[in-house]
Amino acid sequence: MNLVDMREKRNRLMYEATGILQAAEVTAEQRTKAHAILADVDILDADIAAGERVATFEAEQRSVAAAAAPVTPESRSRDEREAFRHFIKTGEVRSILTSGSSGAALIPQAFAPEIVQAQKAWGGLYNAVKIWETDNGAPMKTSLVNATGDLMTVGTEGTAPTGTDPSATSVTISTDLVEGLVKVSLDEIQDSAFDVDAFLRDSLGAAYFRAISKAVVTGTTSVGSIVTGYATGKVTSATVGAVTYADLVSIYGALDPAYGANSSWVMNSTTRAAFMGIVDTLGRPLFIPSPNAGAFDTLLGRPIVISQAHSSVAVSNTPIQFGDLSQGYKLRVVKPGLSVIRIAGDFSNPGMVAFYARARVGGACTDGGTHPIVNLFVKAS
Repeated sequence: MNLVDMREKRNRLMYEATGILQAAEVTAEQRTKAHAILADVDILDADIAAGERVATFEAEQRSVAAAAAPVTPESRSRDEREAFRHFIKTGEVRSILTSGSSGAALIPQAFAPEIVQAQKAWGGLYNAVKIWETDNGAPMKTSLVNATGDLMTVGTEGTAPTGTDPSATSVTISTDLVEGLVKVSLDEIQDSAFDVDAFLRDSLGAAYFRAISKAVVTGTTSVGSIVTGYATGKVTSATVGAVTYADLVSIYGALDPAYGANSSWVMNSTTRAAFMGIVDTLGRPLFIPSPNAGAFDTLLGRPIVISQAHSSVAVSNTPIQFGDLSQGYKLRVVKPGLSVIRIAGDFSNPGMVAFYARARVGGACTDGGTHPIVNLFVKAS
């Protein structure tokens, strides 16, 4: 008998005993019957109390088990997507999110992994360089050490050792603001057939990575250019206004072998397309299709990072770079990274909701003198 049945039976017995004892005249036989009923009620009360204790214990165990359940990347990603979807539609911030001020709501770094996952195609360069997360945007100094000199020598006993001390330099990285705004109508948000969270994720992700990738290539006030930063370590093409197989071999050989294991090519899709028909001296294609990642993903055995902000092959351009991007460039991102603020009711059209995205970033080339990245410069004359 479960708790509900026991409580119902107890109530029926109590009503029966109460009816007997509250009668105008109660015989000895009726009183005996009422006392027997109340004795049964006492037993039921004890059983109910025991049952309630068992139910409480089971609930506590379920709560502990739920709390102890491991949080997997899949479950967290699912929770983040659901929370973001709820936030977009209602403006209500759930427990994994935080509240902003002035009537707006802020989504911290919980949203950034979703953008990174959805927009890797736009963030090839972003994903290849070294990411340095900091707690604030104040200028910070990064030390660069070149220890490639002859630190030790081989000689005879009794001869004083000689060597070259490591050279140390530094670079200071400040931050710039990356920001953007996307407006969505309330009708679209309310329409269940419209996947508004996917729309925002794709829109903001593409805009965010395009902006950062372009800044890393062309440079801004606080984001150093990965191209001009390595202008001193360059290989010039042999043919005016063109790049040949021999030029690619030259830049490949110009990179210090210490950086070869993690090296990548960097170019835009137009430059890659221009090389698809080029073959080596034995007639073999330079580009080797990758069965796991798609066609034309490696060049001379090394992966290709597509960066649309890089220039195409033309006179006096630097269309190709080659090297270890994680060793050659440091991109600074102030925590929590990309944040999204929901703003409603501040526009001439009250039927629109705006999603304002912002991040603070900085960057610099981290070349201690060994040139972890080499440029291919197109010969002008």
